[in-house]
Amino acid sequence: MSIENKNLLDPNWELDEVVKEDLVNLLHEREKQLTQKAGPGEEYDYEGYMVRTQLRRMEAQASELIKMIEDDEQFPAWLQSKVTLASEYMDTVYDFYKYSDYSITSNESEDDD
Repeated sequence: MSIENKNLLDPNWELDEVVKEDLVNLLHEREKQLTQKAGPGEEYDYEGYMVRTQLRRMEAQASELIKMIEDDEQFPAWLQSKVTLASEYMDTVYDFYKYSDYSITSNESEDDD
């Protein structure tokens, strides 16, 4: 009987030893892959997904604001300050990711050499 037809949580179902070993090896390999993507002393926790989600939201909001704001419009100083700060933060993140060795993709390509 195939594995798709079995309930893995059923205590009465026993896996063939070879299947058990294959599953354990697959789980260990996946854990190893996820651990390798994390920095030293860090755990992999889908930070890339979170960052990409936040960037998409920022992109959508920035695009909408660009359409709403006129070139000759005036703004209070506190609002100008927030936009400047957001721009500086984005520049910092962009420069760090683009120009440092932190990028996961650059680390993986180095490991393949």
